[in-house]
Amino acid sequence: MNMFSKAGKLAEEILKSIRTVKAFGGEQKSLERYQSLLLPAAACGEKRGVYNGIGTSFNWFLAYSVNYICIFYGTGLVLNDMNKPASERQYSVGNLFGILFSVYIGIQSITFCVPHMSSFTDAKAAATNIFKLIDQKPQIDCLSTGGLKPRNLKGDIRLEKVKFSYPSRPNVKVREVLNSLLTIM
Repeated sequence: MNMFSKAGKLAEEILKSIRTVKAFGGEQKSLERYQSLLLPAAACGEKRGVYNGIGTSFNWFLAYSVNYICIFYGTGLVLNDMNKPASERQYSVGNLFGILFSVYIGIQSITFCVPHMSSFTDAKAAATNIFKLIDQKPQIDCLSTGGLKPRNLKGDIRLEKVKFSYPSRPNVKVREVLNSLLTIM
């Protein structure tokens, strides 16, 4: 999930500033950065595809095996009942097909649910990150009455030697040095 979000953020950033990217000929570099972020996601997707294929193969093997057993065993029961008088017979071809279709529909319902289990896994992973964020204790207690309080407030805010970069890209400086004086009246 994290790999896709990083690639998505980069794609959004590139598309928002597409004029600048085009003006400075950064298409190839942007493409290479995007592809480098997608490589781990592709490896994860391939591994996931193998697991899904194995799981689906097992599900269909189970479905057809149960059908085979049901037909084989049911045919034996029907054939053994053929030797009995009609009033003593318990098994018929109709009963066999009724049971066969009931079992088949049950197995098919289970096999169609299994591939969607990955959605629950993805949701659980996403929820884990959300719950970590919700349970995180803030560093500042907003309800606290303690702390430093200015004695006399003048209304001047002075910013000196302020440097700024986005948390997602700390190596890229947005503002190198900012000096400013703000007066609130």
